[in-house]
Amino acid sequence: KGYNFHLFLFSSLSLILEFVKSEPPNRTQTQRASMDKEQLPAERVEGLRQLIHSQVNRSDVHAKVRAVISEMISKGEDLSESHIQHVLRERGIVEEVVNSLGLHEREQASSLTRAALHYPPAPAAAAQPLDAHTLPPLNLSKRYVYVSFHGGRAFIDTRRHGEGTDDATLALNVSFSGQRFRGRHVACAAEPAFVEGFLFELPATVAVTLGTSLPDPFLGCAEPLHIAITRHEPDGDVALIACHHLDWRAHALRGLEIASTAAATGAGSGAGATSYQAIEVMGVGSSSSLPAGVLNVRVDVLPGPPAAIDIAMARSYLTLERARVVDTERIFLVYARQWWSEFLEMRPGHQHRLVKIFANDESGISHCVCAFLQPLSAGRLLDTPRHAARFVSLLPYERLPAIGDAAAGRVDMWSHAHAFLTRGRGDVEDHTLLLTSLLLGFGLDAFMCLGTKLTTAADGRAALTAHTWACSFGADGSIVFWESLTAERFLHRSEHPFRTIDCMFNHHLFFANIQPSTSLGECSLELRNERFWKSMSADALSGLSRARAPPPPLLPCLVDPAVAAFELERELKGYITDSRAEAGLGTAWDTNLAHIVQQALHAYELQRCTGVVAGNEEFQAAIKHSIPPGYTFKGYPAHFLHLNGFKIFNACRTVTACSEIVFARGDQVTHAIRVRVFPYAERAVAVWIMFAVSFRSIL
Repeated sequence: KGYNFHLFLFSSLSLILEFVKSEPPNRTQTQRASMDKEQLPAERVEGLRQLIHSQVNRSDVHAKVRAVISEMISKGEDLSESHIQHVLRERGIVEEVVNSLGLHEREQASSLTRAALHYPPAPAAAAQPLDAHTLPPLNLSKRYVYVSFHGGRAFIDTRRHGEGTDDATLALNVSFSGQRFRGRHVACAAEPAFVEGFLFELPATVAVTLGTSLPDPFLGCAEPLHIAITRHEPDGDVALIACHHLDWRAHALRGLEIASTAAATGAGSGAGATSYQAIEVMGVGSSSSLPAGVLNVRVDVLPGPPAAIDIAMARSYLTLERARVVDTERIFLVYARQWWSEFLEMRPGHQHRLVKIFANDESGISHCVCAFLQPLSAGRLLDTPRHAARFVSLLPYERLPAIGDAAAGRVDMWSHAHAFLTRGRGDVEDHTLLLTSLLLGFGLDAFMCLGTKLTTAADGRAALTAHTWACSFGADGSIVFWESLTAERFLHRSEHPFRTIDCMFNHHLFFANIQPSTSLGECSLELRNERFWKSMSADALSGLSRARAPPPPLLPCLVDPAVAAFELERELKGYITDSRAEAGLGTAWDTNLAHIVQQALHAYELQRCTGVVAGNEEFQAAIKHSIPPGYTFKGYPAHFLHLNGFKIFNACRTVTACSEIVFARGDQVTHAIRVRVFPYAERAVAVWIMFAVSFRSIL
């Protein structure tokens, strides 16, 4: 009977967990039925499980469940799991535990950066406003923007040409007011099934940029909603195929107008009018001038306006606001032309210097380079600036080739933070922009530098190439250069690969080098000295920064390091065993040796992240103590940025040192392999693998 009780109690706890996942407090039955129960990640489910277990141990749930089961036994009732769950529901025990958890209050009180809330789309019919069946529980003291998508069409060019990508998927990625969300993956098709909604909280204080009174305060939030569409291949490759800056206020006004017209005319849900609107999204990079497809979008402001607003007046306000933004950009362009003319007149050679005032973003729109930078807080995801540098270096480097222009070599595109993070890879400028923003977020006096770097050409000769890197100034006068692609740090006067520096800038300052020489060994980095550096007006740059949107937050990496390491380790063991079997060799595994070599992997990542070398003495001592006299030990560490075991093994077996370990011959040959996975943020992981073998040589 005691065994049965614990079995029933376990079933009841599972029931409570499912109840929490599918039935948050204050959610209607129709709303529960429309929610997707798969939206909770594994980490969230495990956290709920631990929270429930802790609450049950503190309460008298055990006694209540025992009493219910004893009563059922005495009455001779059915003791099946489904019937017990039904009785527990009827007695209110499940709901009592759920309410005691206080999940709704926990989420309301959470001060951590969180993604937008994910809900089903709003109804498509104009006469069907959001009601109790679709509205999530809201804090009525705040305002929200609810953006729902109702499918897409004309996404013709969404596959990789010449490759089998039938299993590829598409996903929506949205960012607004410092909030981000990743949508569900849908099949890659000409009419992708983008059917989902996203709830964003409006800023508490809405800036009014004009002197006129607003028909509704939400019109004062001028920040657009950024939409990025990504294609995901089965092999893990992610491509950014489209971007769009949505003027959500204009769409919200259009929705209010349609709903008002439908209500005035008495149109029903079957009248055929729809509240969503079609928007054309453009490609990115070299395809930024070509449409990528069409999205059907509906925008609602929640709670809605307390009274009917004057749509014409609201649109006039938006028109005046856009005119003001255009005037600000025009004034800055006139100032930039004058500033550039003065810069060129200073020295004849200035026209050849790498001074860049404007750059094109992923949508082909030109912005001042300072607009690409903003202080970006990493929250609890990255502990120090060095962790931030390591995170940025883990994002793969990819240079997009220019189409039809071999001389250009690559697409000159600087990605905004959301586009770069969504894509997960980019050029050196993208890495440097993100790293500089993170350094600014950590409170450093950081700048992005444009200059040249000493590299090795294809023919083996040294060459100078255009390059970008980050720079930070310390309170003690020290100057540190940060290489965004490798996370390496160099003191200004130490040996480093950077050779010349032409301009430096951050989110509100811009300096151009006007010294006779731009060589880092000869020029001064006293940026405030007007004899050495020509600065742009801070007032002119601040005018552009007023309309700048808050940076998107970093999202946590969802990779479980222990599980991922175990699975990859098991996969690589299979490849090694099969490869040796094909060569007529057996394989024996030494788990103790695998545990010993693990400490080296931790030391490697620590060195890459902080530059500190630690633990080498202990590792050497452990190896010497564990390997018997007369035996040979060989080890090969490998570093990767992904978890694809097939690609990892094929890459490692081409390396002679690793191949010698895999196909080692001798007496009493034992192999060992250890994998360590270090997650940072987004999809960035550092994967370290140690291939090892111990054997006695045979002459």
